[in-house]
Amino acid sequence: ANSALGINAGTFVNNFDRKMKGIGLANWTFIKGWGKPFVGDIQGLPQAMQAIDPGLIRYAGGLWANWVGFSRTRNQTTPGAWTANGQTYYYNYGPDELTNLDAFAKSINADVMIQVNVSNNDPGMWADLVRYVKERGFTNIKYYELSNELDLETFVNRETAITPAVYASRVAAYQQAMLAVDPNIKIVGGVPATLSDIMRAGYSCCGNQVSAYIMQGLPAARAAGRDWDTASY
Repeated sequence: ANSALGINAGTFVNNFDRKMKGIGLANWTFIKGWGKPFVGDIQGLPQAMQAIDPGLIRYAGGLWANWVGFSRTRNQTTPGAWTANGQTYYYNYGPDELTNLDAFAKSINADVMIQVNVSNNDPGMWADLVRYVKERGFTNIKYYELSNELDLETFVNRETAITPAVYASRVAAYQQAMLAVDPNIKIVGGVPATLSDIMRAGYSCCGNQVSAYIMQGLPAARAAGRDWDTASY
C-alpha cells in the first residue's frame, strides 16, 4: 500500500523499433478500375510518409484477404469473381500493383507485410507469390500474414470462416510451401480480431483464453518445421 511508481525519463533503455510505427494501407483504396491510383502514384505521399518514418506497411484488405488471390498473369482489376485451380476469388493482387507497392516501400525505407488468403486452400498459389516476389527483386515485401480475423468470420457465419483446427493444418502447409521457395521470408500467423476467444464463442465465454487461432496455429507451425516469426491480432 506504500509503494510508489517513479519514472526516470532521462534513462535510456532501448531504441524505439521503426516497425512499431507501422501504417496500414487497404488495397481497395488503390483499385485502378475504380479510378484510384496505385499508392506509389500519389504525388507527395512518399514525402509525407518519410516524415512519419514508418518501418512497416501492412498491405491488406482486412476481410478482403479471405477472398483475395494471386496470378502472375492477372494484373489488378475491378473486383469480381474469377477462378484459379477450381476455386473462386473476388479480388487479386496484380503484378502491376506489387511492382508499384515495392517501389513505394523502397522510397520510404519500409518493409511490407502482405496478407495471404487461407480460407481458399491453395498453398501453391501463395508459394508462387513468394517466388514471383523473389524473381522480381521486390526485396521490401518480406512479411506474409496468414488470413484475417477468422473469429469474426465465424461469428457472422460467413462462408470464408474456418475452424482453428482447419486453420492450423492449412497454415502448416502454407508455411512449408512458402518457405521452400524462400526461407528468408517472415511468417505472421494467428490474426484473429480479438486476442481472446470471446468473439469466436459469440461472446458467451472465453474472454480469458488466448485465441485458438494462435494457440493451435503456433504448435502446428512448429511441427511443420519453423515457428512463426510473429503472431498478430
